[in-house]
Amino acid sequence: VANTPVSTVSTLRDTQDDANTKLSYDAPLNNENSNEPNSNNNNIITIQCQPCGTIGPEASARAFVKGPSPLTITLCSNRLPNPSIDIPQVLTHELIHVYDVQYKQLDLRQCTSLAYSEVRAAREAECYDVHRFWKNKCVMNCAGVATGNMFPEDGLGGKCVKEVFEKAMNDYTPFAEEKKEKMAATTNTVTEGVMRVNGNTASAASSSSSPATV
Repeated sequence: VANTPVSTVSTLRDTQDDANTKLSYDAPLNNENSNEPNSNNNNIITIQCQPCGTIGPEASARAFVKGPSPLTITLCSNRLPNPSIDIPQVLTHELIHVYDVQYKQLDLRQCTSLAYSEVRAAREAECYDVHRFWKNKCVMNCAGVATGNMFPEDGLGGKCVKEVFEKAMNDYTPFAEEKKEKMAATTNTVTEGVMRVNGNTASAASSSSSPATV
């Protein structure tokens, strides 16, 4: 479990492209024939990489979202020391936010909406490989720090996370079907293991209760 809080701050704000941009990549957000909300608007995500500043929402961020036009994920090149691990992680985190804005219509300027999205993002990114016994603590910590960075007054960020935590943790969209299949496979494996152990126990008990032959 990571003991150091991860402060991936995400905000939606109107900005212009930074002149210091080192890398930019435009990716389609959804299919033009999709019936999902906003399928005809803001359907391009710009991914850029640049050094991030020390003030404002990006002060302690590894990556952040800005928009809405263009909708951009900015990776902080000065805060990703291990690119092979950090970049996939922060992209997953930020893409969860993009999904929540585009399809769930969440307003990340609202504390509870941001907290909801931060819980989902931390679960799929920073805490994805954390053992299930520690996952809730990891997600609560990461989401609390990220939401608290945007709503620091009187511990509001942490309160918002606690308010939405259970519901957000059980919201696996857009991975719901994949999650169901994974859980079903895990359940089947555990069931088979229990049956095998019980079978061996019953067999051993049967053998031990048989009369000894001389």
